[in-house]
Amino acid sequence: MPYETVNHNLKYIRVMSTLRGANPLGAYLIFPVSFLVAKLLRNKKDYKNYLFALASLIVLYFSYSRSAVLGLILSLLVIIYFSVKNQRIKKIFEISAVSFFVVLSLLFVGFRNNH
Repeated sequence: MPYETVNHNLKYIRVMSTLRGANPLGAYLIFPVSFLVAKLLRNKKDYKNYLFALASLIVLYFSYSRSAVLGLILSLLVIIYFSVKNQRIKKIFEISAVSFFVVLSLLFVGFRNNH
C-alpha cells in the first residue's frame, strides 16, 4: 500500500516512505530538521533552508509519528541549550529540565497502575 491510515479511517492518511512505514520516516526526519535548525540559528537569511525545514516538518506532521515528534523536541532542546551563550540562561534551562523530568518521572510512577 502506498499509505497507511490511522484506525482504518481514510480521513487520516499517514505519509509513508520506501522504508517500513511512517514511524521510520519520522525517525529519519529528526536529523535533517535538527541540522537545518542549527544552521538557521547561525545564518537566518538562508531562505532555502526555511523552505526545506518547513517541508520536512509538514511530512513529519502527516506521518503521525508521536515518537519522532518527541525525539525532535528533545533534539531541538539540546541544540538550543548549546547555542545559548549566557551562563545564567543555561543554568535556568538546566534547572527547568531537571524539574520537568522529576515531575514526569513522578507522574509515570503515580499512574503506572491506572487504566
